[in-house]
Amino acid sequence: MADRPNAADYDILDEVLRQNNGAALPREVAFLTILMGAIYADNRERKVETQEADALISRVRTLQTIPVDDREKRREEVTPLVRDERTRADRVKIACESVLQAQAGSPPTTPEAPGLAESVFAHACDVIYTDLEVTDSEMNFIKTIAKNLRVTPDRASLILQAIAAKNRY
Repeated sequence: MADRPNAADYDILDEVLRQNNGAALPREVAFLTILMGAIYADNRERKVETQEADALISRVRTLQTIPVDDREKRREEVTPLVRDERTRADRVKIACESVLQAQAGSPPTTPEAPGLAESVFAHACDVIYTDLEVTDSEMNFIKTIAKNLRVTPDRASLILQAIAAKNRY
C-alpha cells in the first residue's frame, strides 16, 4: 500500500489558492447580487421592493459604468441565484467579498473606492425597508451583509436609523 500524504503536505497549495480570485465578481455584478438578494431576503418578491431596486439600478454611479441592456442582462443572470434560498447566502457572501476587493482597489490599474461597502449596505437596506415591513429573515440578511461588508455596528445603526426615519412618513 502506498504512503498516504498527511494534511500538512497540502499546505504548499495555500499560496496558489490565495492567488485564485476566480470567485470574485465584477463590482457591478456584486452590487446587483446584493440588491437582488435584499429583494428576496424574506423569500418573496414584493412589487415595491422590485420598483425600488429598479430605481437604484438606473441611478447609482456604480451601475452607470455598464450599458442599460447589459445591466438588465446581468440582473437576469443574478436573480435566479438569489431567488433560491439554497444559493442566496453563498452568492451574497461572494458578492460582499467582491465589494470589499473593489473597495480596496488594485493599484495602479484600479483605484480604491472608499465607502463602497457602506453604500451597497445602505442601498440594500433601502430596498428592504421599501415595503415598510422588515421581517425576521430580512433583519438577519441586514446583519449578515453588515458583517460581511465589514460595516461597523455603529455605522450600520446610523444608516438604518436614517433609512427608518426616511420611510416613517
